[in-house]
Amino acid sequence: MRSNEPSEPSWLGLVHAEFKSLVGDAGAQAQLMWLPLLGIMIIAAIFYPGVARELPIAVIDADHSASSRALVRHLESNAGLSVVLTGSHPVDGWHAMRDRTVYGTLLIPAGFGDAAKRGKAEPVTFYVNTQYLLIGNMLQSEVMATVMEFSVLASAAPLLARGGAVACIGRIHATAFRTKDWSG
Repeated sequence: MRSNEPSEPSWLGLVHAEFKSLVGDAGAQAQLMWLPLLGIMIIAAIFYPGVARELPIAVIDADHSASSRALVRHLESNAGLSVVLTGSHPVDGWHAMRDRTVYGTLLIPAGFGDAAKRGKAEPVTFYVNTQYLLIGNMLQSEVMATVMEFSVLASAAPLLARGGAVACIGRIHATAFRTKDWSG
């Protein structure tokens, strides 16, 4: 015996009805399809590079020698760094860090070129703004790797020409630098 009551719609019938309503409603289409796709594209665009590039630093060259200029060129060739300020006094770099123009300042001391010619290690000092911990760590490793590579390249050519062993001529000392906002 069949009753005259309407039967419940089947699962497939419900899916078909929802699909028909979705095709006819542009707002529902946007909420269910286009907005999620747009969100995925935005997130993908944010994380696409994967690595910070061209982080701004200042280089203070107190030596003004061919070796220090070569080190600056070597720093500029690093894709992770961007030398946006070169000066001859450390205060220039510190002001740029306080103004948040750069995240770090590399100080090349006077006598760097002469020490390099003698095969001695003349340390360069890198001041980093520790308020930006992640960027500071990234900069520190990029600068250290670049200075070490420069040291090996600069010391290798003359020593290898004489048949000697390769030694590093430069060291880097990372020093914390913290800026404070003074409200007067």
